Amino acid sequence: FHVTGVQTCALPISVQILSTSAALLLLWDPSLLTGISFVLSVGGTYFLAKVSENISSRDVIKQYFILALILPVLSAPVIGFYFGTWSYLIPICQLLMNWLWSVFLIPMGYLIPLLGFFPTGIQNRCFLFLDSLLGKLSDTQTLAFEEIHRSVVLWVRPTWIEAMLVVLFLIVVLDFFFKERSTQCKADF
Repeated sequence: FHVTGVQTCALPISVQILSTSAALLLLWDPSLLTGISFVLSVGGTYFLAKVSENISSRDVIKQYFILALILPVLSAPVIGFYFGTWSYLIPICQLLMNWLWSVFLIPMGYLIPLLGFFPTGIQNRCFLFLDSLLGKLSDTQTLAFEEIHRSVVLWVRPTWIEAMLVVLFLIVVLDFFFKERSTQCKADF
């Protein structure tokens, strides 16, 4: 069946895979839809897919800022629905602390096993240095979390319909700002 003069658009492959995976998981266990972990995982993955499709992989700093600042804001309606609270400092702390994980802590996890090839004295010095460094990092994160706790905004929990309307609105806004560079739409004329 072919209709002339109709524009057809295929969803990007990452969104197709995400949608199929979410649908299969919901078929397996429909109660997942009531859990915040499923809703935030699917929503966050959708956002990551939109950003990765529309921002050049060379713009790593731009991706970092977009993810660190916007993802907590996009998750606010869902968090508000489940908990009735949200902190306005979360995007700022996300921006300041995430680089520690991606630049320092994750690579350190890959390098620590290599210390086994060094003499015990070097291993002990490295572990003492890492212990003091992680202690300082932990203290910094504790202070940040205390500030976040003081900055919590309480609001009346929205109804399920209100929360979903806000999420749908944010998806529309997201689609507007992150339109695909290479469109997969084609007109049949």
